[in-house]
Amino acid sequence: MELAALLGVHQTNIAFWERSPKPPRSDLLQPMAAALSVSVEALLSPPATGARAARARKAGPKGHVAQLFDAVARLPRRQQRRIIDVVEALLDKLGSDDAHAA
Repeated sequence: MELAALLGVHQTNIAFWERSPKPPRSDLLQPMAAALSVSVEALLSPPATGARAARARKAGPKGHVAQLFDAVARLPRRQQRRIIDVVEALLDKLGSDDAHAA
């Protein structure tokens, strides 16, 4: 809905373009690409599937949490288990804190 509002089109147009191989009108390509922070070429490329999608996900920038867990994955299993135990305990604690706050 936000993209539709930015482009001045109805939301059903956006939904159609998401499901259809038919691209948006040429006058909307550049504004749409800018709104989505992608290139026009990326808008016109077919969606990545299978191994291609996995490579695309790995190629992009990683968040701090993903970087940390990648570093943990490179540790020996015993050290990984210790870190996982600590993270699970923290998540349990934070989850119970949230339940008490609600």
